[in-house]
Amino acid sequence: MRKKITLLILLAIMLVGFINPAEKLSFKESIQLFKNEAENNLSPYKFDGTIVTYFYFKTYQQKKEVEIYFFNQTEYRLSFNGKCLPHDIEVNIYDKKRSENDRVLLKRFKNISGKNIIINSNEFYKNLTIEKRECNQFKRVYIDYDIPSIPEANNLTPETNERAAVVLAVGYK
Repeated sequence: MRKKITLLILLAIMLVGFINPAEKLSFKESIQLFKNEAENNLSPYKFDGTIVTYFYFKTYQQKKEVEIYFFNQTEYRLSFNGKCLPHDIEVNIYDKKRSENDRVLLKRFKNISGKNIIINSNEFYKNLTIEKRECNQFKRVYIDYDIPSIPEANNLTPETNERAAVVLAVGYK
C-alpha cells in the first residue's frame, strides 16, 4: 500500500512539472538555430565561442552576469541574439564585475527581443575615455542582463512562454 501511495505521489509531482517534450525540443532547436545565426553575424571575425544564458521571467527583477575574456589587445565582436526573448531585457556591459563599486558602463542597449545586435570592442574604449580613465586594453568585460519583472509570471511552476534565453557569440579579428 505504501509503495502505491509513494508511486502516486511521485507520478503527481512529475505531471505537475511536466513540459510538453515537443515544446522543449522546439525551444532547444530554436536555440541552436539562433546560435548559428549569431555565429554567422561575426563575419569576417573568427568565431571564438558562444554563451547561452537561460532564465525564466519572474514576478521580481533578476540580474544575470556573464564574463568574457579578451586577449592581447585583440579586437573582438560580440553578437547578441534576442530572438528567444518573449519580453524585452536591458543589456549593460561593464569593465568590472558587479561587486566592484568603481566599474564603468561601457555600453547599454535595450529592445533586444527579436533582434540581433552586434558590438565591436573598440566602442568600449570610447566610454572609458569619457570617464577619464586610461586603458589601452581590456582583459575581460562583464555583461549584465537586467531582466524585468513580469506581473503575470508564475514563480513556482513557470510556463513555457516565460522561458527565455540570450545567445551571445564572440569572435576576434
